[in-house]
Amino acid sequence: MMRGLVYILTILSLALGQYRSTPDEVNKVATSAGNWLKLETGTRAIAMSGAHVAAGRGVSAIPYNPANAAFIKNPEAFYSKSWYLAGVSHNVLGYSMMISPTDFMGLHLFYLNSGDMEITTEQEPDDTGSVFNVANYCLRANYANIVTDRLKIGYNLKFIYEDVHTVYMSTIAFDIGSNFETGIAGTVLGMSVTNFGTEVQYKGDGLKVAVPDTISPSGSLEKITSSFLLPLTFNVGVMWDIPFSSIGQDDISMVLAFDMSDPMDYDPIGKTGIEISYKNQFFVRMGMHQIPLVGNLLGMKLHDTARGSFGFGMNWKNYSVDYAYSNFDVLESTHQVGLSYRFKK
Repeated sequence: MMRGLVYILTILSLALGQYRSTPDEVNKVATSAGNWLKLETGTRAIAMSGAHVAAGRGVSAIPYNPANAAFIKNPEAFYSKSWYLAGVSHNVLGYSMMISPTDFMGLHLFYLNSGDMEITTEQEPDDTGSVFNVANYCLRANYANIVTDRLKIGYNLKFIYEDVHTVYMSTIAFDIGSNFETGIAGTVLGMSVTNFGTEVQYKGDGLKVAVPDTISPSGSLEKITSSFLLPLTFNVGVMWDIPFSSIGQDDISMVLAFDMSDPMDYDPIGKTGIEISYKNQFFVRMGMHQIPLVGNLLGMKLHDTARGSFGFGMNWKNYSVDYAYSNFDVLESTHQVGLSYRFKK
C-alpha cells in the first residue's frame, strides 16, 4: 500500500508543478490547448454529471480515473455515441481485460467530429462554397493495478491528435489515478491527475504564406505558432455505496457521488451524481454540475452552461444498455447511448 501511495504523491507533485502561478484577478480561460479533452464521456458518467472519479467502474470510466479499470471481473468492451452541441458528435470505443489477479490492461479511443462548417474568408465573408471539419482523437493505453484489498492505482498513456482543416497538432500525455476503499460506511475516495504533458504547437500547410523567392527558395514560409499546455486537471471524488437492506429492501441500493475538478485554465467545478439500482439490473441516474451548499463554501464555480442530467440503464445477461440526457441551458440538450459487453472468462 505504501508503494502505491508513494507513486501517487510523486506524480501528483510533478503534475501540480505545471500549474502556472496566476494572479487571482486574471481569468485563465483560453490559456491551454485541446480543451475537448475535458468533455465528459461514458453514458453512465454523463447521466451522473461526470461525478465518476470515485464512482466510475470499468473501461468507460478510465478518462476520469485510470484506476477504475481495476474493478472489472471479465474482459469488457464498450461503445458509446453522443449527439453533442451544434451538430458535433463524439464516440468512444474501449476494451479492458484482466491479465493477472491484480493487473489490468485496456485501450480507450475517443473520437470527435465537428460536422461540416462553411469556409469563409476576408474576401468572401458569407460563403466560399467550401466546407471543413474538425476531428479530434485521443487514444489511451491503460494499466491498472490492485495494490491492496482497498487501494487501486492506474495510469493512462495517451496519444492526442487534432486536425483543423489544414492545421494539426499531436502529442503524448499521461493520466494517473487512485481509488481507495476506506472501509467506513461504504465510503470510497478517488483522485486523478489528467492531461499531464508537454506544451504543444499547431503546424500544417494552413500556416504557410507565400513570399518572394528572394526570401525563401521554396516561395513560402511557415508561421510559427505559440506553444500551449494541455488542460492539466486535478480531480478528487468521494462515493458512498448505500444499501437499503436496513429497511428491508435488499434488492435496492444507491450510489451517491461528489467530485471536484480543478483545471489549470478554469475555476474549480463541483459535480453531484446519484444512481439507484434494482437487483443490479435496472438503474436510474441523475446529476448536476454543482455540489449543493458545500460547493460555494469551497469556492467551486457553477458550470457556465451545463445544468442537470439524468439517464437509465439495464443489465441483461452479458450486456449493458444505457441512455443519458444532459441539459446545457441556452445551448440546448444532448443525448447519449452506450452499449457494454462482458466476455465470459
